[in-house]
Amino acid sequence: ELVLNRSSGVNLVTGQNSIDLDFEFVNMEFEALYGDLSTQNISTERNGFDTDFFGQGNDFEDFAYYLDDPRLKIIYTNTMGLPIVFNVNSFLSYKNGNAEETAISGEVNLIAAELESAVVQEASFDETFKSLVNDLPDSVQIQIDGTIDPENTPNNFVTSSSGIQIGYEIEIPLILSIQDLIFKESFDIDGLEADQLESVLFKFNTSNSLPINVNLKAVFLDADSAELHVLFDGLLLEAGQNGQATSLLEYIRLENNSQTNTNDLAFLANATRIAISVRVDTSTPVDGIQKVQISATDKIDFSLAMQAKYNFNNNN
Repeated sequence: ELVLNRSSGVNLVTGQNSIDLDFEFVNMEFEALYGDLSTQNISTERNGFDTDFFGQGNDFEDFAYYLDDPRLKIIYTNTMGLPIVFNVNSFLSYKNGNAEETAISGEVNLIAAELESAVVQEASFDETFKSLVNDLPDSVQIQIDGTIDPENTPNNFVTSSSGIQIGYEIEIPLILSIQDLIFKESFDIDGLEADQLESVLFKFNTSNSLPINVNLKAVFLDADSAELHVLFDGLLLEAGQNGQATSLLEYIRLENNSQTNTNDLAFLANATRIAISVRVDTSTPVDGIQKVQISATDKIDFSLAMQAKYNFNNNN
């Protein structure tokens, strides 16, 4: 506050008197600005998140699934003494390099905050998000537009701690309807002298804590991944029960029997590895789809051991 007083005896002539004032604020912190702050439009950059939950970088091949209960919530926070209107106009989803826009109407009105307090409001887009992610996009982006003080209200304020925050809360409970789930593992075969083999005993040991029945298949492959021989196919491993894994132990014997002139081992001359595949059992659920809830500890373990018996001819 500055008060100017005319000195006695000094005459002031209109338009011919002036004074220059220079104010400088040093080491002062901004606390608050009160008054009539004007209306402002705001817009966020597009914020994206990956939705390729079972894409590259895992052990699964392509399979059909349907997320039963995905949820998306946007949380708006206002700590300014001005009302704000937000609009989520559309989602933009990307799949195989192509973009598709899904128009929505998501207006949120935040009243002005009180001093040293915040106004928080949440908006859910569960059904739209569920439809989006079950189209299996690679990613989804959101852009949010808004207006600060749309009615140009008087007597508002901002402080040094005022701000606008927009946050996302995404929940993807692993409650799935899945179909055609398959993953594979292979074991190298080294050092087998097929022409000297009399028999081979295979010991296959596996356990399953996933809440789904699976079928197991094991085949011998050559260097070009061509299938040479099926060791077993359609071996059923039942789902884990009450958090406990179910187990399966199988012994399979192949032999070269000179007395019967049968040789089950001839293919081994070209075999380089054994591939084991695990596929969801589709015999029980309707239309081959199972609804399951998977935890982080659910898994399938398996091991394969071989015991070979040779018949060496001492004359060679």
